[in-house]
Amino acid sequence: MPASNPSPRSRYALSLWFLGIGLLGLIQFFGKAHREGGPTAVAWIWLAGSLLLLVLALLLAWREHRRGPNA
Repeated sequence: MPASNPSPRSRYALSLWFLGIGLLGLIQFFGKAHREGGPTAVAWIWLAGSLLLLVLALLLAWREHRRGPNA
């Protein structure tokens, strides 16, 4: 039975999910930072979490890219 080639959308699903959540977190950071007149501690936590998710998304995408389409 030959292995099927999964679509790129299914191969990168988790990294795309984390990328979207990270981008939404960046929007939340900028919204909180400009609403209060300056970034508060909560806004900085949003930024840190968003950057962490973006890095995780890039690492997952890089790992999947290295695996190749047939892995």
